[in-house]
Amino acid sequence: MSGGAGGHSRGGCTATATCTGALLVVAVDYASQRVHQTAQLPVGVLTAVIGGLPLGPLPRRQRRAGRI
Repeated sequence: MSGGAGGHSRGGCTATATCTGALLVVAVDYASQRVHQTAQLPVGVLTAVIGGLPLGPLPRRQRRAGRI
């Protein structure tokens, strides 16, 4: 299966994204249990903050590149 963006294979990108996402959730879950000893944060809050930071500027970069 080829023909992804720039002619790259989609299989490698999907596997990388899946592993990165799983690692992010596990790391954030671990961190959310240990951020504050007296109260645990919901894992969704920390995931949104940590995952949202690098994804926030992505649409702007895509728009500047003319992809969207």
